[in-house]
Amino acid sequence: MLAVLLLTAAAGWAQTQVATLNHQGNIRVFYGPDAFVNAVNAAVDDDVINLSAGYFNPTTIDKRLNIKGAGMLVDNNEDRSNTIIGSGGYIFPIQFTKAASGSSIEGIRFGSFLHNASGTAENFPTRCTFNKCCFSIYVRSGNNAFDESVFTECVIDIGTVGVRNSTFLNCCVCTVAARQGYFQNCYIYYKQTDATDSKLSITSSYTNCVMYGHCVNYNISNQVAYNARNNLFLLSGKASVSPFVYTYNAVNYVATSDVFNRFTENFNNWFVGDFDFSLTDEAASQYLGTDGTQVGIYGGSMPFTPVVSNPRIVKCEVDSETSPEGKLNVNIEVKEGR
Repeated sequence: MLAVLLLTAAAGWAQTQVATLNHQGNIRVFYGPDAFVNAVNAAVDDDVINLSAGYFNPTTIDKRLNIKGAGMLVDNNEDRSNTIIGSGGYIFPIQFTKAASGSSIEGIRFGSFLHNASGTAENFPTRCTFNKCCFSIYVRSGNNAFDESVFTECVIDIGTVGVRNSTFLNCCVCTVAARQGYFQNCYIYYKQTDATDSKLSITSSYTNCVMYGHCVNYNISNQVAYNARNNLFLLSGKASVSPFVYTYNAVNYVATSDVFNRFTENFNNWFVGDFDFSLTDEAASQYLGTDGTQVGIYGGSMPFTPVVSNPRIVKCEVDSETSPEGKLNVNIEVKEGR
């Protein structure tokens, strides 16, 4: 593990991208912007790819892989940088095929949409796990991607057609539709901006979540009411008609956005790290979930944090010369992930 950490931490000091490929204990190292591309090409199912901080060129993920980056957000106070795959825009360079089903990805900020531009529904991956990742999912109408997947502590924009039968835990989710999903301790922003109702999906369930809509009316259908417990619904200043309609205890609390220490209506800011969504001390003690902790992303058994689970090297000092005894002093500081 230390050898892998040293290799993947090299980018912090050598200013280059590093990818290590671990195949059954045998480690190969790749360098530069195409390091991730080369590692994926050389990998087989169930291999582990570790990425340093920095920008990596994208490629098609067509294998079941475990991909681990340095994190999705920059935090100078934590000596933490992020790992970015792909550039911004709508050119869909991040391709996932069905062969990627079962992949596990942590600590990555995807610069472009996760997408399969030409595939039919059966060609999309399923049963993936994403942890502490930041990305958008765009799927053409009639298709779905990442069905039956698990998303934990992620920042996600789900566009056009939502994933199905998936679980979202302590995530920030911007969506127009997420069908047959389970949301727990999430911040959910429904981004419909026309004059129609912004409706929570009637086939999903919501527990201990914070919900915010952005249009004229908010309608939490009675079909979902039986699966919605201990949620906080935020009123919007843009509501010009009845701000909310709910039944059967679908929403337990109602408040304005001033319950947050910092709040932004612009979901695009989430993707540059400008978000917080922590409740004020008063709100955190007032709006409680089913487990007695605060609703939203900082409640539950795994409160939101962008820090990855892998140990990470934050300091590496090596003397330029050996001592008279022929020894070389090395000082390495490692921080444990959660």
